[in-house]
Amino acid sequence: MPALLAALLVLAAAWRCVAAWRGLKARLADAVHHAAQAAQAAEQARTELAVYKRAIEQHALVSVANTSGIIVEVNERMAQVSGYAQEEMIGMDHRTLDSEPADREAMRKLRATLTAGEIWRGELSSRTKQGELYWVDSAIVPLRDANGATTRYLRVGVDVTMRKRGEAELARQATHDGLTGLANRALLRDRMQQALEVCKRNGEMAAALFIDMNRFKAVNDGLGHDVGDQLLVAVALRLRAAVRAEDTVARVGGDEFVVFMPRMPDAGGAQQLAQKLEQLMSEPFGLAGHKLQVGASVGVGVFPTDGTSVDDVLKASDSQMYRAKGATHRQQPAHRMPPVGA
Repeated sequence: MPALLAALLVLAAAWRCVAAWRGLKARLADAVHHAAQAAQAAEQARTELAVYKRAIEQHALVSVANTSGIIVEVNERMAQVSGYAQEEMIGMDHRTLDSEPADREAMRKLRATLTAGEIWRGELSSRTKQGELYWVDSAIVPLRDANGATTRYLRVGVDVTMRKRGEAELARQATHDGLTGLANRALLRDRMQQALEVCKRNGEMAAALFIDMNRFKAVNDGLGHDVGDQLLVAVALRLRAAVRAEDTVARVGGDEFVVFMPRMPDAGGAQQLAQKLEQLMSEPFGLAGHKLQVGASVGVGVFPTDGTSVDDVLKASDSQMYRAKGATHRQQPAHRMPPVGA
């Protein structure tokens, strides 16, 4: 019996060892499986990170600057858009790159946001090395050390120059004449409204000169619309060259133009300009192998003498122009073809 009992005890111990080994083997297999899964996930993460990094390098403009705004790192895309070599940009002041005049209030908010350690987002305009304007939709992130102090600024952005150009072109089309590039009626009225408010506060005068080409229809009908369009462009150029920088020249109709003169010391300046424009318009236009003499009738409306609103001033200039045109028609019928020379 003692021998049998001893054998049974040995057998039981051996069975426990076998069971323990099987459990350890199962746990080891499970650990190997999880390790393989973790390695696969890590490899996938590295692959995705490489893809993201390539995407950022190809499309995002990235730079790092110290707390003084001096660039210490810059990626290739940033260099490509700015026109500088990467080596050139290291050591440059970001404020030099962001050289376009900016809204002071917007720049104040940018500095206040970064000073508070917060992320700033917005659009910044700069000039390339060649002097061309470009726009970047940017995020500037303060980078902190272990103590929470800002040590650098990371700037990440996307070039949005094409979108900004498209927006500017749409805005220009809404406020300017497509043929001559002059202000249209809407922009003229807006500028007049703002200027007349200033004139009211300062006790100044202003004037609108309404200009109508006397024999434009004869050119358009006799020589064709292409020559007519060329004539309108030439008239616009001549008018622009004759006025002050602060004056607005607008095309308000087919062959009708308005020159608005803000902030005049007296009404005499408007009358002198009207005479000057009549003389300029009487001089021949050399177009398409022809010399065209068309002439123009000019009427003047003065603020506040002829009225205190935009409509009052424009109506007064329009009325005076028609009176001048009537006198011209009595001297030379409007249907006659203007003198044409080779």
